[in-house]
Amino acid sequence: MDIIEKLAAIVGSDIQFTPGKCLHSADRTSTCDNCVAHCPTGAITGPPINHNTDRCVKCGLCLHTCPTGAFNGDDSRANLLAHVAALAGRGEARTLEFVCKYHPAAEEGPADASGVLRLPGCLGALSPSAFVAMAALGVETVSLRLDRCQNCPLGHAVVGIERAVGQARRLLDALDAPGSVQVITGEESSSGWGTRRVIDTSGRPVFSRRGLFAGQEDESPLATGHALAADESAERLGMPRERLRLLLAMERLPGEMAEVPAGLGFARVEASADCTACGMCARICPTGALRMLEGDGGAYYLVLRAGACVDCGLCLTYCEPGALHAGSTPTLADLLCAQPVVLAIGSLRKCKKCGARFAGTEEQKLCPVCEFRRRNPFGFRLPAGSRGQARQTEA
Repeated sequence: MDIIEKLAAIVGSDIQFTPGKCLHSADRTSTCDNCVAHCPTGAITGPPINHNTDRCVKCGLCLHTCPTGAFNGDDSRANLLAHVAALAGRGEARTLEFVCKYHPAAEEGPADASGVLRLPGCLGALSPSAFVAMAALGVETVSLRLDRCQNCPLGHAVVGIERAVGQARRLLDALDAPGSVQVITGEESSSGWGTRRVIDTSGRPVFSRRGLFAGQEDESPLATGHALAADESAERLGMPRERLRLLLAMERLPGEMAEVPAGLGFARVEASADCTACGMCARICPTGALRMLEGDGGAYYLVLRAGACVDCGLCLTYCEPGALHAGSTPTLADLLCAQPVVLAIGSLRKCKKCGARFAGTEEQKLCPVCEFRRRNPFGFRLPAGSRGQARQTEA
């Protein structure tokens, strides 16, 4: 048994992989490889994605690097935020330092840290939403101890950790939020370091009496921490857990953001009058961001929840009439809007041949599929966006 298998046998609760939520299950030509690229043990391979539970050490990186939430497991987030809230309630959360379970010298470090927290596993479990949530709790500086990662069998996790730190920094900067995230790599001078008390976040947080009473207030650290740790509505909304957590944290920050930085998985889709109400975009959307609704009198509505869109591009690729296109970068207000935005609206007609309902004019008697078959009885066609993908697959 190698060191990875030994770690897998003793660390944390299992992580589950749901293939149906993976982008590769909807599109075999998808180039998404976030989970494979960041897995430090090679437990995730593909595509098609395969999760080897025997080699999985539950580091938690896949839980937030997967854009659609195909991986699920306990990352101890609720307990972590409870500890941060307890420190914030005592005024001891200005500068927090985080170490992993395996750090051999966690007690030695910068003396200016107001709190040192040890996670029950790898620091890879800390997601961008966790950093933004800590900023919402009033933490001014978060420091991650990566100075011993080069000697760790999970050392490749540093790539995913630094990715999460970079995303959090960009969001906090765009929000003009009073919070920063930094890493301690060991290249910095250790002069002025001292011995500190380390709080194990696998235990129960200790709240002061005043903090417990203040926790009844809506804006208290305890109440905020509880709200930011809640995940129950993610399953109900069909939204990836990490995305919902991030939106909840961003909503708690005081800053304003005109546009979300590009490259962080946020997008806004728009539709033209060419929409035929076929519903393919809603069926293929892995997060439920797009939905096709029917109203009274045969009306249809194509609606978008911008906060749930992870910019996977599947809807643009497989929209057969090419009615969908990428819109402008969404704003924070777009992402936090509780009501979906109507992209297309119209009346549905019934196809005279197959009975399918479609959007068309009075002159159109057949749905687009039956009309194409009438004109091309032995032909076939692919959605415009998927033709290039098909050529790449054949090559």
